[in-house]
Amino acid sequence: MSSIRVVLGRASSLNLEIKQLDVKTAFLHDDLEEDIYMEQQRASKSRGRKRQNVDRNVSLKQQLSKTFSMKELGPAKNILGMRIIRDRKNRRLWLSQEAYIQKVLQRFNMEKAKPMNMKLCFGSYKPILVGYLDSDMAGDIDSRKSTSGYMITFAGGAVFWQSRLQKCVALSITESEFIAATEACKELLWMKRFVRQLGFTQKRYHWIRDVLDAKFLELEKIHTDDNGSDMMTKALPRGKFETCRSIAGMETTST
Repeated sequence: MSSIRVVLGRASSLNLEIKQLDVKTAFLHDDLEEDIYMEQQRASKSRGRKRQNVDRNVSLKQQLSKTFSMKELGPAKNILGMRIIRDRKNRRLWLSQEAYIQKVLQRFNMEKAKPMNMKLCFGSYKPILVGYLDSDMAGDIDSRKSTSGYMITFAGGAVFWQSRLQKCVALSITESEFIAATEACKELLWMKRFVRQLGFTQKRYHWIRDVLDAKFLELEKIHTDDNGSDMMTKALPRGKFETCRSIAGMETTST
């Protein structure tokens, strides 16, 4: 999901076309995790067929259609339960999960709750990865473990977020914050490598201290009022929650 949000955010910032193609039984075309050796039977051999090579610059869709059974779905409107709404003129893209939210409301008997027109927005900022992280101290009453919370934004919208108990009991708030920073940097480095593979950046990476020494990432202390990941670790008053929500790229819309 995070990789899809990155791709959509980048497409929005560059005002690129977003088209959908459905590949029949696509899971059969994936790479195998292990080596399997097979011998093709003589009756199934077909002479004269050549390996399919795709020229990135010439008719990608047509070339792939010759190899796979595909159906063109036109401009992307829905993907993985998310509705895509675009403003091409202002280079903005919104993601809505209204159907999923309705299921959650039904599960907790909250169908009559007051609705809000709130969507995740991309394209309002430059396509740069920004991470926010926070942790509490011994917040779990039973295990006394701390909670790590972090969020990564790209092109103005949150592409990844997580809130979970740390695997060990931190002995100080410094240790708790360091554990949270390590987990956040691991995800941020993976995300940066993914963005680089898409052709957006050209920097290599090392592990956390090497990363900071090489200035691949900057770890900055920010005021709690500017930390969007605070909502991942603790219950917040309304004003602070709305600030975190804004940092995550959620905004009200007219439609």
